[in-house]
Amino acid sequence: MPDDVADRYRKLGYWTGQTLGDLLRDDDRTAVVDGERQITYAELRERAHRLAAGFAGLGLRRGDRVVVQLPNVAEYFEVIFALFRLGAIYVPTIVGLWMTMLAVLGFYTISRASHLETLRTLAARRASA
Repeated sequence: MPDDVADRYRKLGYWTGQTLGDLLRDDDRTAVVDGERQITYAELRERAHRLAAGFAGLGLRRGDRVVVQLPNVAEYFEVIFALFRLGAIYVPTIVGLWMTMLAVLGFYTISRASHLETLRTLAARRASA
């Protein structure tokens, strides 16, 4: 982005220096609804924090590209906010086009680590925790 545009965004208050992860509130209002499940901002913040720590333990660092392929479920938000907290680069894919997307992304993206979890795997991990 050109410096003059970035300066204008800062002066107008569009860019405040906060990351998306910083914007998670620590309150009991509903942040995510997934079927019958409701997750508050505080719960989402805590889950993203724990997941970010786990990702860091696996060696993910700021600037790493991470391919994420999840359907529209609550865990999707936990994963992407964990990545935002780490400063990792979230690379989304479309679930229905997974083979094509991964081939294209694999070719055009230099990825040191990728995180591809199915809902079933996440559910199994959650059940065993």
